[in-house]
Amino acid sequence: MPLVFREEAETDIREAFAWYRKNRPHRLPDLVDDLDAAFARLLEAPESHPLQHRTLRRLLLKKFPYGVYYSIVDDVIVVVAIYHAKRNPADLLEREKRTGAT
Repeated sequence: MPLVFREEAETDIREAFAWYRKNRPHRLPDLVDDLDAAFARLLEAPESHPLQHRTLRRLLLKKFPYGVYYSIVDDVIVVVAIYHAKRNPADLLEREKRTGAT
């Protein structure tokens, strides 16, 4: 099953990298590794992660306070957001609507 990233998810990743590069540069390689591992887990078993809302699923990173939010649309894994745990989740509902999965 292919994995695609919505533009907003790519922006989330860039913003997280920028924050860690500026505030915790020694942790940036760990964040990259944690994201890579999360994407590998996602590809192995995309339907095993819990639904958060309708079609939106969440896979939590193991070492960082982020979740990978995604939907499965026509046998494609669509990553909607890489979202920090302290952010307001209401924005995710709007992003979910734009995936075409609802």
